[in-house]
Amino acid sequence: MNIALIHDSMRIGGISQQILNLGGYLVAQEHEVTVVSYEEGEWWARLADVGLKGVCLPVGRWESAFQQARRLAWFLAKGKFDVVMVFLPTRNLSGQYCLRFLPSRMIRLVALHSTGPTVFDRAAINCGVWDMAIAVSPVIEKIATQRFSCKEVRCIPNGVTLPSDLQLMQRVDWLKPLRLLFVGRLANRAKNIVLLPEILRICAQAGLPVTLTIIGDGQDRSLLEQAINASGVGHRIELRGAQPAIAVYKAMQEHHILLMPSNFEGFPNVLLEAQANGCVPIASYLPGVTDRGVADGVTGLLAPPGDAAAFAHQVALLDDPERWRRFSQAAMQRVRTHFSIETMGEQYLALMHSLVTNIDQVASARGQPDPVLFGWQGFVPPPVLRRMRGLRRRLWR
Repeated sequence: MNIALIHDSMRIGGISQQILNLGGYLVAQEHEVTVVSYEEGEWWARLADVGLKGVCLPVGRWESAFQQARRLAWFLAKGKFDVVMVFLPTRNLSGQYCLRFLPSRMIRLVALHSTGPTVFDRAAINCGVWDMAIAVSPVIEKIATQRFSCKEVRCIPNGVTLPSDLQLMQRVDWLKPLRLLFVGRLANRAKNIVLLPEILRICAQAGLPVTLTIIGDGQDRSLLEQAINASGVGHRIELRGAQPAIAVYKAMQEHHILLMPSNFEGFPNVLLEAQANGCVPIASYLPGVTDRGVADGVTGLLAPPGDAAAFAHQVALLDDPERWRRFSQAAMQRVRTHFSIETMGEQYLALMHSLVTNIDQVASARGQPDPVLFGWQGFVPPPVLRRMRGLRRRLWR
């Protein structure tokens, strides 16, 4: 099969990692996979590492939304792709807009990676002409099924790279001080990163010897630094910034506990990656998300979102070598059994093959594209739109 995976850029994050994991698996099964984006992003060079083709279609300064969608559709039609998958959320909606212009014998999938309402609003664009939605967690599947009752929604959880036996031999055993780890984008609204130093402060007050390493970067780094400075435990916290994948896995093998105090998630890869490396997670209880990625009380622990004291209490429970070792071993085994890239990839491949094989039936079941998709603004170049909005604001003062 010839498959196109569409996202706005290969910037650092869970969706980009999913594209690398899934695309790499499909290439290994001798399928052609092209990643199409509008910006390259920090991980663009990693596409070649797993055998993926990358095509960047930058948005022209004077290009309207309609022109972007038609140009993308023309590229996809010329490439004669069998399957097109659009990953959501995305900042650029050309992937959704272009669905109405694609050849009828091209399978159209949307991959939903968040519970945020904008994801479903964007998936609703041209929903009559996409064939199936792929949800990465049961809660996303439930919301999508309710929102798109006339469409089939399939849940396929993310899969992650499993460390080799040689890598796992480097796994650090339980020792003091306990090493806590956070890996993720420094975005406070989603990740609640300002809770991290507060968790550490409560642990220190309780006499727990712990340190915290933070890996990642993002728009709220300065906000996190302010919280660290105000916590009084800054000497126990190390900020490492963004790191390559191999360094992240090494850090997981060198730390005992992963902290994930997120307010919302899709189906976080880092939760699975930590467990694959024997790093026991303590995560926010997000029904249908973290309670599926973590077997609470077996492979990790869950705590109410935003409750620093509850997180610190869970850290204290793992201040026990036998309990921590039991959790660590169970976590590695569960991910190896249920969340490998191979397990995920087999489900995607079987689904795509079934849809392509039955393309006539699939195409006949499609509805109509959105009758009024762009409005007049969709035909106006962005600089002109910005100028018009500025004039309108001045007139309404």
